Amino acid sequence: SKLTRHVSIYTVDYDEQAKQAHAVSALTIHRTQLDGTMSYIESGQTSLYAVGVYRDRISLNGDSPKLQERVMRLDTRQLDVGT
Repeated sequence: SKLTRHVSIYTVDYDEQAKQAHAVSALTIHRTQLDGTMSYIESGQTSLYAVGVYRDRISLNGDSPKLQERVMRLDTRQLDVGT
């Protein structure tokens, strides 16, 4: 199965004193079935796999921004044991 991620940015807040930005983004992950026991029926079927948000802290020091921290919080998910 192939997983595809889609992210939409909600907010970006700048802290000029700390030289940081904080971003909140919506996250959806879709799963496209490529194989399986009944692959001729399920092949190409896409389903919603997970929904959540990213909360990022970005450093604005230096020449380019750098991701310092990412917290992902899932609202829903379809995860197997061991994932």
